[in-house]
Amino acid sequence: LREGLVETLALLGTQSSNLIHCSQSKCETIAILVIREIFENTDWKIWGSLNYFLPTIAEASPGEFLNVVENALLKSPSPFDELFSQEGDGFTGRNHIAGLLWALETLAWDEEHFVRVCMILGNLAYNDPGGNWANRPDNSLRAILLPWLPQTLAPIGKRKTAMNTLNKEYPTIAWNLLLNLLP
Repeated sequence: LREGLVETLALLGTQSSNLIHCSQSKCETIAILVIREIFENTDWKIWGSLNYFLPTIAEASPGEFLNVVENALLKSPSPFDELFSQEGDGFTGRNHIAGLLWALETLAWDEEHFVRVCMILGNLAYNDPGGNWANRPDNSLRAILLPWLPQTLAPIGKRKTAMNTLNKEYPTIAWNLLLNLLP
């Protein structure tokens, strides 16, 4: 049921031009309002329970999704701090932040959202306590910015802007990222 609802939300947000019986911006507005309502004043449990669906939710309205992620990062404590602490070990362990990272990696392909996504990943990397899973915010940044195989369509100038902005806001993260980008 959740998967069907999330996929419908993504279709409303991305295929509104094909829904000819709706007013021009009605479908996109519905997607924005639903995302806003889902994540407004939510705790880590909602983020964790929707972990698998976050990439599709992000696709429905990328700008609004980035807004709710940025708002969640401003909370004290951030729901992502608790998600990091829920990471388990061994066969039964789970990583409840992976869906968010996949969603951000997907949005990083779009030049329009690229710098913003990098800043969010920088913030997450700054607050990441570390763990056993390789799927971490700093690894997502590395994959996105890898010079010989970048996971983005953003031009080099935009990638430089992202690195410079990361360096100003999170210098330790930017330095470690630069070291990890070396062959």
